[in-house]
Amino acid sequence: MHYEFRQLNFWGKFFFKRSFMRMVHEFRNNMLAGFCSLIVSFVFLVCLQFVQASPSVAPMRRIIFNDGKIVDAMIFKSDGDKVFLLEKTGTPGDSLTEVSIAGIKSIDGSVRTGEMVYRRELIPLNMRVVIEVDEDARVMAQGLVKGFNDGFETLDFFDFQIPMKLNSIQDEFGHPLNWRLEVVDKETEKYRIRLNRPVHPGEDFMLKIKWKISDARNIGSKTYSVKFVIPQNLPQITSLHFLLPMSVSGLWARPEPLLNGKSIHGKVLTYSGEILKPGRKITVTFRDGN
Repeated sequence: MHYEFRQLNFWGKFFFKRSFMRMVHEFRNNMLAGFCSLIVSFVFLVCLQFVQASPSVAPMRRIIFNDGKIVDAMIFKSDGDKVFLLEKTGTPGDSLTEVSIAGIKSIDGSVRTGEMVYRRELIPLNMRVVIEVDEDARVMAQGLVKGFNDGFETLDFFDFQIPMKLNSIQDEFGHPLNWRLEVVDKETEKYRIRLNRPVHPGEDFMLKIKWKISDARNIGSKTYSVKFVIPQNLPQITSLHFLLPMSVSGLWARPEPLLNGKSIHGKVLTYSGEILKPGRKITVTFRDGN
């Protein structure tokens, strides 16, 4: 999926407006530096034609100004307390203006205008999840998260908002990552994660995360049950796998898995597609064969 022409037109104007002012300032002080800035801006605009779009798109907002003016536009973060407004006029040249956020009364009816501004950043795209049950019926979830740099700056921090407490955060190679936990509300925590390498504009990155799930419940006769509810506020889960000990002698699942097989690590149940919508519950029951 690639940017439409109007999106390219906007981001070209967005970048060039900022770089042009910087270029004028540099010309006054150093003509060589100013000339270099002009070259960089030109190369950027050429390369921008090949930038791949992420699924994250700024929504249209109803913006009411302090003077009563009403505008329907996309609203993007600019420098300081300024924001860019992109109005869809239906003409080849969409209207782009920069205004002070202090002059805005509300955005989509909310007076918390600072939280309604779209900021292009590192975003999570999707994740694969493995629910592992060990020989003692202890359960741990592992997720492989794929993300994308949705901006024009090289970034080395990722703010990951997730509704459960993580036990481990690693890069794609299994190396531990440093992180700081910030509380968003009583149900959600945000992990500010320092990545082991910078992520350049348009690049992907991957994380491995682990979190604890309630141990399998003993329902009698050496039979255990594991329940997993697809959490809300997670990146899209593209596949879910239950990994159980090879010693399991009986195995039942509701709903039925897409695949039921074995690997060198144990018995595997695989789910994908519509069944992985947030809020759906999957129950796996098994009998210990030891």
